[in-house]
Amino acid sequence: MCTKFTAGAVIILSLFALLGTPGGLAALGGYSGAYNGFYLPVGVNAGTSSQFGAHIGGELSIVYMYDLRSTARTLTSFTGVYADYLFSKGACRASFGIEAGIYPLIFDVGYLYLDMNNSVYRGFVARLTTILFPPMPVMPYLRFGKIDNNEEINTFIEFGVLAKFPVSTH
Repeated sequence: MCTKFTAGAVIILSLFALLGTPGGLAALGGYSGAYNGFYLPVGVNAGTSSQFGAHIGGELSIVYMYDLRSTARTLTSFTGVYADYLFSKGACRASFGIEAGIYPLIFDVGYLYLDMNNSVYRGFVARLTTILFPPMPVMPYLRFGKIDNNEEINTFIEFGVLAKFPVSTH
């Protein structure tokens, strides 16, 4: 189970990593401030869901950080794309999509690919993540998922923790 998809996930994540290099991102634009620029957060995802039980996996993002300035304060913000791949008992899940955040909140939404019981299902996911301890890259999250064409499992809720390390590409 999950072998064909595992090969595809490795290829996709490798492409993300290639684009995350300074040369790969040079065509997309530059950076200007101390924190402004492209980053490649990579890390581990662990948690549990209402339908699949405990899971563990990896996650990779490509984000552009920038400052939102107002007369009162400056807010650290970012936009980007992500991909994750999660293993649980009897199922493999992957999602990829867009993400955006204004410190300390992060929101992402994406396409879901589920390989379960030798069947493939598709759907979407939406996640809210918060950065609780700024110096540490540990972030709890809540994710909602909707699965198409599956009568047994229609939706799921997932609680977990991301541990991501933002690698600078500049």
